[in-house]
Amino acid sequence: MLRLGSNGNLHIYTYYELSAHGFIAWEETYAAFSREGRPSECLLPAKCGSFGLCKDNQCVACPSPKGLMGWDEKCKLPKVPSCNVSAAKLCYFKVKDVEDYRPLVNSYRKGPITVNECMKKCTDDCKCVGFFYKNNGFKCFLAAQFNTLAKLDAVSKDSIDAYI
Repeated sequence: MLRLGSNGNLHIYTYYELSAHGFIAWEETYAAFSREGRPSECLLPAKCGSFGLCKDNQCVACPSPKGLMGWDEKCKLPKVPSCNVSAAKLCYFKVKDVEDYRPLVNSYRKGPITVNECMKKCTDDCKCVGFFYKNNGFKCFLAAQFNTLAKLDAVSKDSIDAYI
């Protein structure tokens, strides 16, 4: 049986007529995102709610203008200022070495672009709540929403930073 969970994870269950305990049972035989490998549960869009940082399959932090705060279920994106706010009053918080559930590699705007140019594009776009910046290749992806961000264990040359 194929089942899509409320968190977006895809599960396959196998039916066994007699289990080791002597009764009929369904057993999960596959999950698209699992605790035992790649891809990690951290790549589920809503693993840590609408705006949390996930590491090792656990929700560990909530990014805020003051830095990374302890995560709880109320973790959400800070209120974005209106479009009339000048760029001088707007600042972004950087979360280094993250992975997002979206296939960002195929979505980057044409590069090369500096992080400051990317920041200006986001600031000038009323729908932009933050952006991802790919350090290798100097590419930029504007985000209209954030969900769970996955913190990478090992930093790679292709690391992505989120600016919120």
